Amino acid sequence: MENTLLLVIFSLLTSLLTFILTITSREIINGRRTRQRAVGFFHPYTNDGGGGERVLWCAVKAIQEESPDLDCVIYTGDHDSSSESLMSRALDRFGVQLLTPPKVVHLYKRKWIEETSYPRFTMIGQSFGSVYLSWEALCKFTPLYYFDTSGYAFTYPVARLFGCKVICYTHYPTISLDMISRVRDRSSMYNNDASIARSGWLSWCKIIYYTLFSWMYGFVGSCAHLAMVNSSWTQSHIEKLWRIPSRIKRVYPPCDTSGLQVLPLERPATTPIFISVAQFRPEKAHPLQLEAFSLAIRRLDADMPRPILQFVGSCRNKFDEDRLQKLQDKAVELNVDGDVQFYKNVMYRLVQAFYNLDPYCSHFLLLKAEELDICVHMCVYVYVGKRVRAHTQHLTVSVLYFCNFFLKKEKPLEGCDVEHTFHLWKKMINLFWFSLLINLIFILLAHW
Repeated sequence: MENTLLLVIFSLLTSLLTFILTITSREIINGRRTRQRAVGFFHPYTNDGGGGERVLWCAVKAIQEESPDLDCVIYTGDHDSSSESLMSRALDRFGVQLLTPPKVVHLYKRKWIEETSYPRFTMIGQSFGSVYLSWEALCKFTPLYYFDTSGYAFTYPVARLFGCKVICYTHYPTISLDMISRVRDRSSMYNNDASIARSGWLSWCKIIYYTLFSWMYGFVGSCAHLAMVNSSWTQSHIEKLWRIPSRIKRVYPPCDTSGLQVLPLERPATTPIFISVAQFRPEKAHPLQLEAFSLAIRRLDADMPRPILQFVGSCRNKFDEDRLQKLQDKAVELNVDGDVQFYKNVMYRLVQAFYNLDPYCSHFLLLKAEELDICVHMCVYVYVGKRVRAHTQHLTVSVLYFCNFFLKKEKPLEGCDVEHTFHLWKKMINLFWFSLLINLIFILLAHW
């Protein structure tokens, strides 16, 4: 009786597996046969408003200019997005004028990559979820070239199965060696809960989990035919993890400085205003900036003008909205709500207006060419394990450091030749389009 039951179960499982493999094979074969002469951009969140979205629209424009015979298709989970609305968004939010509206393929399985779906093991859950989402995308439309601009490396083997050439632009590795070191050092951070950091056993388990995931991430990343990265730091980590150095090219992010170059270098102001430009995400350390500003306010001399801190950023989803609300509540708690202003999802021309009106601009994330172009005051710090180098000096992050910066007791780029850095960034901007187009042409001319 037991043997019969086992045999029935085995037969059912075998039949189910055969059925799944048959359906899967049929979809793959059909996709490979019906591949369109197009570039499919995998960007599930086309309303995130960050640097990744700017790269998306700049890449679309580059392809439209250099290879007009190729259609540009956007895979998006935003159901209210249309070809016309995305074209308008690229212009309004980023100042990128597309030649023609891109085609849109709507995705309905995006919940599989949302952090709410995975209270635990979020990183690996979202990675496997992206496999399912890319399956939906490629079954609906199979392009000749698959271009990932959001960092979902686990989708690359799926795209290879459908016969696509895989291109990606990686802003930041899903996992880095720094993340593993942080867990090994038992340092508490936004992606390493304090309860885990306090436990030796849990930290050891997480090291095993991260090590296994880094191996999987290296395998799927190696499926890319061409990988573009946004910095030497990212390039170093991606080369170590993916082990395909010959296919990894450093292409600096596209920075539009034309509108900012016309702004005057000297602008009178009675009230010091600081601007922090960043998405409202956990790794951007907005609470740290707010605490530093509060401390600076308390240390101000009585005869000094009271400064204003402006947070300018975008919200991708409800979690970013909640994060922004908590930040606003924290400003009230620190009694600086009257000195802090929040601007959400502003258009590109309004961001330019902020720079024009405010002479003391502080960008708390990465040293960007836009800010250097108008010679604003810069504050750069180390975040999420990134090492920002000013010549040979490493900058460190602390509330006190930011506080001193607000009070002008710290030099933002100590020992750094600003004029030299400015010309260096200008050169990198000029090289961006050339590098991107060369890389794309390389792929477009590649033979099977």
